Order: sequence, then C-alpha cells, then structure tokens
Amino acid sequence: MLDLLILIAALVSQPIDAGARVSVVFELRTPGAAVRLVHKSDARILTFFPVRINFDRSERWSVTATKPGFCPFARDVDYSRPVFVIALQRGC
Repeated sequence: MLDLLILIAALVSQPIDAGARVSVVFELRTPGAAVRLVHKSDARILTFFPVRINFDRSERWSVTATKPGFCPFARDVDYSRPVFVIALQRGC
C-alpha cells in the first residue's frame, strides 16, 4: 500500500506537459454569426455548432465572430475551460 501511495505522490508532483493535447467544445449563442478559428496565418471557418476541436496547448488560437448589427467578437481560446461560448452583443 505504501508503494502505491509513493507512486501516486510521484505522478501528482510531476509537471503537466505544456505540449499536451486538450479538447474544447465551441457553442454559438448568436445564430448566423460568421465564426473563424485563427492561429498565426491559419484561419478556419466554423459552420456547425456545437463542435469539439482538439488543440495542442503549446499553440495559441483565437476565435473571431461577426454579424451585422452586433459587436465584433474576438477572444483567445482558454484551454482551461472545456466549453467556449461565442455570444455577440447587439448594437455596435
């Protein structure tokens, strides 16, 4: 039993690999918005929601969304949250 506790303590104390993959679900709360997932010069159009996408934690991705009559939306993808909600505000 002591060996198992030592093994668990060793695993818990190890740093998390920054390059580990993570899965994020994107939900669109503003129907009809044009949504793009952007990384450096790579831009992908998201058309179906909800959608689950796997990321490498070492890469920085952002989401942009637009719709006439709404404020533009731009946020970095937060890998610590399993669900990313895209909701544009009216009136900009």
